[in-house]
Amino acid sequence: MSPAPPRVAEAPPAEGAMPGGTPVWVGVPTGEVFVPGQVVTEEPLVVRVGQDQVVGPKQVRRAVTHGMGAQDACALTQLNDACLLKNLEQRFCDPECPGGMYTWVGPVLAAVNPYEALPIYGADTIAAFRRAKTATQSAPHPFAVAAQAHRQLLRSGRKQGILISGESGAGKTETAKHVMKYLAADSEAGVEKKLLGVNPILEGFGNAKTLRNDNSSRFGKLLRLHFQQKSLTGASVETYLLARSRVTQVPAQERNYHAFYALCNGLSKEDPLTEQLWVHPAENFRYLVPPEEPDGQLYMEDSTFLQSIRDALSSLGVTPEQEQEIFRAVMAVLWLGNVEFEETGQGCALVESSRGALERAASLLGVAADEGVEAAEVLLALLTEVKVLDRTRRLSKAKAEAQRDAVARAVYVTLFDGIVTLINDKLGSAAVSSDSDIGVLDIFGFENMPTNSFEQLCINYANEKLHQFFLQQVIVQEQAEYRHEGIAFREVTPQDNSAVIDLLAAEAGVFDLLNSITGDSMRLAQLDGQSRQNNDHFSTKVHELGGKTAGLISLPRSHNRRPCRKEQVFCVAHTAESVVYTADGFVEKNKDDDATVAEVLLRSSHPLLRRDPASGGNRGRTSRCIAGKFQRQGGALM
Repeated sequence: MSPAPPRVAEAPPAEGAMPGGTPVWVGVPTGEVFVPGQVVTEEPLVVRVGQDQVVGPKQVRRAVTHGMGAQDACALTQLNDACLLKNLEQRFCDPECPGGMYTWVGPVLAAVNPYEALPIYGADTIAAFRRAKTATQSAPHPFAVAAQAHRQLLRSGRKQGILISGESGAGKTETAKHVMKYLAADSEAGVEKKLLGVNPILEGFGNAKTLRNDNSSRFGKLLRLHFQQKSLTGASVETYLLARSRVTQVPAQERNYHAFYALCNGLSKEDPLTEQLWVHPAENFRYLVPPEEPDGQLYMEDSTFLQSIRDALSSLGVTPEQEQEIFRAVMAVLWLGNVEFEETGQGCALVESSRGALERAASLLGVAADEGVEAAEVLLALLTEVKVLDRTRRLSKAKAEAQRDAVARAVYVTLFDGIVTLINDKLGSAAVSSDSDIGVLDIFGFENMPTNSFEQLCINYANEKLHQFFLQQVIVQEQAEYRHEGIAFREVTPQDNSAVIDLLAAEAGVFDLLNSITGDSMRLAQLDGQSRQNNDHFSTKVHELGGKTAGLISLPRSHNRRPCRKEQVFCVAHTAESVVYTADGFVEKNKDDDATVAEVLLRSSHPLLRRDPASGGNRGRTSRCIAGKFQRQGGALM
């Protein structure tokens, strides 16, 4: 795990005793989180803040009188949330402290995102951390975490893990790059170049500009680095829960995945792929136009990003032909999104002005033609028709659009998974022993958005599991080591979040309920061709479940300035904070695929999309649910 800096042998004074004259931090609802004050009287508690006296303030913390700006927050004579925040702030704002965005908190490295590139990650810095014999000799820095993990691997012969977590925009992706850079610096010939090439590819296809972050990872990843003796010899990548809904529905003031814009806006007109793949500027594609255009600068110019992706693919040994197949699938998704339908007297029909989009989508997907039926017509039938027993029925316009979007999402997710498989093949992961690994887990942080949906529930469940793991691995084990070494300390009882984990993931919990409703929805849709909307039913059932869980599920009075109903929203009391979830879309987003999606992939000749007929469409209902798959991945990860 992360390195442990020097421990402090003295126990801090009790928080409760605060006689008159004691310096304190006082929590305020607006502005700064805590402001300085001084206790006037203890009984009743009166605190002077500036020129005012506050009677019975709700949040009062004993302040530290000296030693603020400590490299290790555990060296402070008083450690509470206010002192920790102020210590982080002082280090971050100190111009004489170039690495001040980093602070040790016991065995944990806390980082404050500076939102700028700093010259503290070069070869000289790597060499300096390599010379340190123990973590206690190291300044707080991601290189120190990586160095300690490597030392522990060599000393113990046991696998090591580095967990990088934090809310959106905290800098997880960049921190993971720094860790990888340090560990890859001493590697076999060619391995470093390949490994560092993984980042631009995964960022291109799995990151997007959001309201909080210009380069937000919309998936989680575990990078396993394989060592023999001191040298890095290979690696493998596992990914978790790519946000598939973004492919077809971009939130206001955000962007779709970087790769779409990089290809559409970054490919030169002279490049042969422009004509071969029908590449047009991004504003020509429905999936790339959000309800409101994003503000602010881009993470990287589209042409620069495209070149970084192509360079990274080349460094991994991906051939030009394989690169073209990747971009071909990207354009297939975009042209599919431009296929439009209109209502007729009997279901829907293709809008003729979008026939070109249909033909291009069919060609790029490699949909096989039937005898006497062109590929475009085959694809159109898959999107607009459903078989009920021995009859064929045309779908309505809304249901055909839903089918189209489901296919587009499935194609992109299948492409992403194919790219990860290709990366692992090029890294040689299958041929490398995994007995000596360092795992770097870059996982999405807790999310509470203006509108929270299925993806946020999965992400927040993952954070509950990681929180539980962290408490056991860091706090409980650290206190056991303190006892063993006879170090005086004040006992901390970790918060138990098992109740909320069980609410979400135990048998008959929220995910089990969602999977059951989703499975029934897919089965019924295949029988009668109807797209059953079960979100209201799901939310109502969640509230019934909440009646047995001691306040973990509730119904807020209003959300986003609208009154709430049990059929529409539910609130979960997470460990970090309560989150209101909007039920609309939960069932649809939980579907892994359906009969139409399976049929399109079965008919595709695209090498990264082609599905084995033996795997097509016959899986059990629960196994075809995203939540079930995510739970299984999470269990294996833990």
